[in-house]
Amino acid sequence: LNMIDKKSWKVILDMAKAGDPTAMVEAGDYFADGYEDTTEGIIVKQDEKKAFKMYYNAAALMDTEGISRMALCLSEGIGCKQDIEGAIVVYKQALEMGDSIAAYNLGTIYRDQGKYKKAFKHYKVAMQLDHADYSFKVGLCYYYGIGTDVNKEKALKHFKKVAKDKNKFHTPYEIDESNLYLGFIYLEGEVAKRSLKKAKKYFERANEVNEHETAREMLLLLGELDG
Repeated sequence: LNMIDKKSWKVILDMAKAGDPTAMVEAGDYFADGYEDTTEGIIVKQDEKKAFKMYYNAAALMDTEGISRMALCLSEGIGCKQDIEGAIVVYKQALEMGDSIAAYNLGTIYRDQGKYKKAFKHYKVAMQLDHADYSFKVGLCYYYGIGTDVNKEKALKHFKKVAKDKNKFHTPYEIDESNLYLGFIYLEGEVAKRSLKKAKKYFERANEVNEHETAREMLLLLGELDG
């Protein structure tokens, strides 16, 4: 959330009341978490019901972000009664409008329902849409054969993409874990030529801040750290 004061909050609310869907979504985000300024104190009191209403109104105007946030509220029961099936319907609407987050969140719902093939399908759709990259999740699915056949060669490609992170899409956790899996792949030698040198390199990258227990253990086994 951007820093705001009471004056700018009033502007956002006035724009939302005037029918601006972007302002509705922004107001919903502030209501969802609340906002407190160190100088002016509480500017927005947390109110999940008001947040949901803002998202609902934005969704009614066919705003993609409003639709996606409304679906999230339905799936989690935020400011409304939890309705998983309703969330799926609304997410599908957002997906038809090209929302990658909707595709990813649908995949998460299907995963939780044990529908792994559908989950994998939607992770791939999310990855293929503009401004989105879910290569780590797709790589895990290929590595373990979740919702698809095991294909460590494809997993290797996805993990390498995450490890490079040229577009700054991924979290430090995803980057570290991708490096870890790359280390395992080069250690196993199934789909890439076995290379202890490359395995060590990726384990070292995964343990760059010396806090990754699994990577540390692998480096100990390979003789790269003092016990």
